Formats: sequence, structure tokens, C-alpha cells
Amino acid sequence: LSGYTAHDSEMIVQLFEGARFYRILRSWYRHDSQWRPLLLTYIHDSDLDGVTVFQNVEETLQKALRTNAGSVPDDLVKILSQSIPLFIETNIPRTARLFDKFAPRLHQEVINRLGSEGDETRFCYLHCLLGIPGLNEEVPRQGGPSTSVDLSLQRLYIELLCRHSPEKVLD
Repeated sequence: LSGYTAHDSEMIVQLFEGARFYRILRSWYRHDSQWRPLLLTYIHDSDLDGVTVFQNVEETLQKALRTNAGSVPDDLVKILSQSIPLFIETNIPRTARLFDKFAPRLHQEVINRLGSEGDETRFCYLHCLLGIPGLNEEVPRQGGPSTSVDLSLQRLYIELLCRHSPEKVLD
């Protein structure tokens, strides 16, 4: 395949997508700097573990940042938005950090999607952004609290903190 030049590459891409040949597609998309379809291959590939997905999604977004004058293209932010449930289900702390780094405007949407029934998850998400970093965190946060979290979410975090561990608030 590496030496073959397809005449109807769109049809071949569709065939490879249907066959779930994600590794081949990723190679093509990366080579052609096609960030949207590359990002989708990581999200749709159920054979990848969560850590691998997060690492490669971050790498793809970082490359897109560099080729798009320092901002994540809107179509990639839309994919992140549509994939909120997948990211949250996979790893809440990594989701919080990924979104804070590449799409902080989605913080409110994440919290809204979790709803009030997801208080524990909302607390975990916001704690990853605003709380004091713990020594046993899977992926330690660099620096202090996020500066990308708006005031309403900061207030929600304090409210949830009081509900979940009032003794920490008093300390």
C-alpha cells in the first residue's frame, strides 16, 4: 500500500473506514494533516485503550493548534463536544485537563451534560480543574487552579465541595 497511488482515493477511504482499518487511515490523515478525520479515528477505534486515546487526541489537537495560528479549529471543538460522554466515561481527570487545555469554552457544556444527578462526577471534574492537586493523582496537574473556569462554575465547585466534604472547607 505504501507504494500504491490510488486513483479513487475517496472510495478507498470509505472502504477502509467501513472495514475499520483505522491504523492505515491514521497514517494517511496524519501525513496529509487532516486533523478532523484523524481525531475521529482515535475516537471511533474501540480497540484503543483510554490512555492511548487521550494521548493521541492531545497530540492531534496540539498539531492542529500549530497549523491553525494557535487555536483549535471549530470543527475539532465540535468533535470534542459531541464526544463528551465518551471522554467522561473513560477518565474524568484526563477529560477535565484535555478540555481545559484545548477547549475551555466547553467546561460549562460538560457540567450541563452531567446534570444534577451527576453531582459526584461534576465534583470530580471541577476538582480536577480547581482543587488542590493530590499527591496520588493519576496525571498530576501542572501549576495552580485553572484560570479558564468561569465564576458560575467556581461557585458550583464550592457548593459541591461543601456537600461532599465539609471538613475540607473548614480546614
